[in-house]
Amino acid sequence: MRKRRNIMATVGVAILLLTAACGDEDGGEAAGELTKIDFLQPLPKSISFYPLFVAEELGYFEDEGVEVNLLPSGDTSVPLAVVTGNADIGAAITPDIIVTLAEGEDLSLVYEHYQKNVFRIVVPGGSDVTSIPDLKGKKIGVTAAASGDAALVQTALFEAGMNPETDIEMVVVGDGGPRVAIALEDGSIDAYAGALSDLVAIQAEGIEFTSISPENLDILPASSLIVTPEKAEELADPIAGFLRAWAKGTYVGMVNQDVVLEIARQEVPEETTDDEFAELFVDQAVQQQTPVGGEDAFGELRPDTWVAIQEQLIAGQLIKEVIEPNTFLDDQFLEAANDWDRAEVEQEVADWAEENL
Repeated sequence: MRKRRNIMATVGVAILLLTAACGDEDGGEAAGELTKIDFLQPLPKSISFYPLFVAEELGYFEDEGVEVNLLPSGDTSVPLAVVTGNADIGAAITPDIIVTLAEGEDLSLVYEHYQKNVFRIVVPGGSDVTSIPDLKGKKIGVTAAASGDAALVQTALFEAGMNPETDIEMVVVGDGGPRVAIALEDGSIDAYAGALSDLVAIQAEGIEFTSISPENLDILPASSLIVTPEKAEELADPIAGFLRAWAKGTYVGMVNQDVVLEIARQEVPEETTDDEFAELFVDQAVQQQTPVGGEDAFGELRPDTWVAIQEQLIAGQLIKEVIEPNTFLDDQFLEAANDWDRAEVEQEVADWAEENL
């Protein structure tokens, strides 16, 4: 089996400093003094969050008066860090956002950046398990006990009328890579639940697998950008600029994945040591973050989807009742986030590629 470094660190905290000054022709910030904003994402710098380092490299944050300073990760909950004021903007996974709201905290969800579920439940090729009910009595590997993939397993089992505590054995096997590939091959686990990068890592090890995730769970957003209502008011211009730069960074991947890959080689070399793995990772990250509504709908908020999400979390016994989406979805920044010239970005990508590829 081909060996490679396991690129998914334990889900943790990364803090980003975002700054802003005066408005420019694009609705952003002109050169001048920068205003610092703390940003928290659930992983260190990674291809999973490629819009961040791509927007840095192409100068999109700087155009908005934004300076990015990504600090080492830790174990802090992203929504908790936002509500306590330790982060101004956070990229948080869906279950964490809803559970935090259900606990009575006040959050504004301003931008869906992963509009598809990055978590999947998969079985090795040739398995006799073809659906969730077939998992009864089986061993399911997860990255960690308190993780998005473990939450997916619980929800899928509850939906199928099964009990996660008695009908299956959940085994913590860690992030995707050689160890998980071996566990699937030798039957130590019958199925595996993981995130995008975990599954790409297994695929890079030469393991064929099939997703058995329920289709209704596959279409739910995995991660969104959140602020508090107070920060949305206090830092309205910097937040708008941050989101516009993020959207542009996302679009770069849609235009030319080779540019993202080359920047990744500079920014996250540990994720690009294996060319096949890196190419797969970039491709999946771009696909998962491409807006469902098209290139004019970056960050689009979908109330009906957030009702469906909560119904799944109720089935998984993570919350008790649906919270009205209009109490936490805040679209005030979406017009600004989409207010930029696509053709201009396409030309900038072409120019960068000509100079660097």
